[in-house]
Amino acid sequence: MQEPLGYMILESPTLNSDIKTVGREGVNNRVIAEGNLQEADETNRNGRDYAKEDLFGALKDPRLKELLDAKSLFGEDGHPLDKTLARQQTIYRPLRCVSYMSIWTDGNFIKARFKGTNNQLGKEFDEDLRDGVLPAFSLRALGTVQNKNGKVFVKNLRIITWDTVVFPSHRRAYTTKIVSESANMGIKAGMGSNQRIYNENWQGELTPIMTQQAIDYIKQESTTLKAFTECFESLGNSVSLLEGGRRVQVITKNGSVARLNLESYISNEIMDYACRR
Repeated sequence: MQEPLGYMILESPTLNSDIKTVGREGVNNRVIAEGNLQEADETNRNGRDYAKEDLFGALKDPRLKELLDAKSLFGEDGHPLDKTLARQQTIYRPLRCVSYMSIWTDGNFIKARFKGTNNQLGKEFDEDLRDGVLPAFSLRALGTVQNKNGKVFVKNLRIITWDTVVFPSHRRAYTTKIVSESANMGIKAGMGSNQRIYNENWQGELTPIMTQQAIDYIKQESTTLKAFTECFESLGNSVSLLEGGRRVQVITKNGSVARLNLESYISNEIMDYACRR
């Protein structure tokens, strides 16, 4: 049986649909709030553990820092249903609802300051905050899974974002307070009086990334491979991975063999993490 390269990790069940459509609406004066995104060294409801050194280390990813600096780190309203690599790595604009302003660590927690996005879902997120709702958060990431001493640890973590969900896999991954003065209100830490009870025997979404999925992603995203394809006949399934996904080998229909360097962003975003064993 073929070993997976890694996994696409959604820590809570998916609640939204990719076919949902919303209109854009410019809204000012968003409420600014703070909350817990995730907790390290704590077995979550899906039975998985994120060691502090691995989870906090993933926050040093240059991609994550660049998105935060550009005020472009967004979360969607629920996890994507589509399990392809391209979709999992994309924050779909119409489904954005939360904009992360800053992220830091405090004890075992990853914490964030955030607000609603400038579309209809962001407006609804903002109105929920003003009504005292405590939005919850769930990790979307890529990684590998290891069993150790009876526990399941997520390793080689590459964070994509945290989406908002109804019931998070980490019990304390909730909004904790409003921090903007214009909101003229306060929220106490905790789940509040509208606590809902759910079955905790969920497994979340742990989708294996197989070699062919990675190759399909490369075919779709790599400008280098697309340019090569334009010069030769259809490649079919004649693409294979080399050097931990940093290069690909291509065999054309006439039997010619070529080895191509992949763009660094493809290697960094997908293959570098997935091919480390």
